[in-house]
Amino acid sequence: LDADALLVCCGVDGGESIGSRSAAHWLLEGAAGRDVLDEARLAPHLEELVLVVRRDRISAHVGGREAYDRLLPHLAAWGAEIHVCDEAEMEDADAVELFKISAFIEQLAGAERVAVPLTPVAKAEGGGWAPGAKMELEQWPLVQAYGLEGVARSGFFTMSHVIIDAWQPLQAVYAELDSVALDHLLGHSLRLTLQHWEEMTAALDAKTPGKRLALSERVVGEPLLSYFTYGTLRSTDLPGFNKQTIMFPRVSFGLRTGSETQVVGTGSNTKLGEAGFEGQPAQHMVVEAADPRSALRCARTYFFSLGALPADIFQAGGVLAPRLEEPPEEEEVALEAKWNDADLRLLVSLYLAMIDAAEAAILAFARAPNREGASSAAKEAATATFLAGAAARGATVTPEVQGSFRASLWTADHANVVAAPASKPRQLRVVRVTLGG
Repeated sequence: LDADALLVCCGVDGGESIGSRSAAHWLLEGAAGRDVLDEARLAPHLEELVLVVRRDRISAHVGGREAYDRLLPHLAAWGAEIHVCDEAEMEDADAVELFKISAFIEQLAGAERVAVPLTPVAKAEGGGWAPGAKMELEQWPLVQAYGLEGVARSGFFTMSHVIIDAWQPLQAVYAELDSVALDHLLGHSLRLTLQHWEEMTAALDAKTPGKRLALSERVVGEPLLSYFTYGTLRSTDLPGFNKQTIMFPRVSFGLRTGSETQVVGTGSNTKLGEAGFEGQPAQHMVVEAADPRSALRCARTYFFSLGALPADIFQAGGVLAPRLEEPPEEEEVALEAKWNDADLRLLVSLYLAMIDAAEAAILAFARAPNREGASSAAKEAATATFLAGAAARGATVTPEVQGSFRASLWTADHANVVAAPASKPRQLRVVRVTLGG
């Protein structure tokens, strides 16, 4: 930022500025990820905060003694100059306001170019967000007091200073995966995503193979879909937030695993027992999970059989045959004829090759000599490794299958803005390998 100072003015004095609130939460409360954007309330000790950051020093007006005690560890670590009312002044409302104005004037003394995180404005047409208006500052009570006759410079604050919009530069800082953000990602986002994933698998484990046939994609995916839908409710109206979502959570059975057209939060009523070839039971399913408040994504393919018939320990001669009290269900008997299937073994071989391809893409991206060519190197490594892995496992890769192989890399920041991974060096990256579609 080509500015003399960065101004952060919280609470009523700053017109409840969203940009100032986000900056205060990130700097002083340890907020990370989407929480930087949509933290709705200021903590009481931040309500009076006026922070001015310069290249060589920091100054802060903190209000009363309680706020001072709470913020002192942070501000002292920065060597900040702190403006705080004494107990006698706190008893006189007029004295408090005069102290605040005089502190504000002193904090900005000599600063001609002032950077302020202006609130983006929704575009009337075409969606998206336009930069905030400089006149937003003139609505701030503290700035209005600054321009009173005999207080500081008379007239509009925006006419006596060059105002620079700091919203986007600050968003780029918030988007970086620093130690605090990484701790939040692993301790919160990953934990919640894993919890809902395990709910999904537990529901499947609770069913016998025959009863699973009646399960629909909507029912199986409900924990993941509901988690994502609920988590995005608060984000719809956030300034600067990109509403377009990449890689929705989904559960797809059999022939539908190549389709990515499901509507987020709904799923499909397609049942496992009819999603395979010619309406037969599906042999596999694809599950993709998405954390609603970060770029964290997870995908797995599950198979409903081993591709070969194991020994039945309940049949005559089996070790548990004397303990069999009820015959197996008719659906499970019918499934046995379909489980010893060469197609399933081919799918398993191709999936193992895809796992190798994903690992190769990650290594190639990490070891690329320059960021510009990292994505291309990763995709090339993934394709070559997939073909080699399939051949090593005896799986025939037809031109159609090879043409349907895809390796994609991307990243998304806290505002859900998707970008090429090489352009954002300190963000969580996603590697996705697919076959079919």
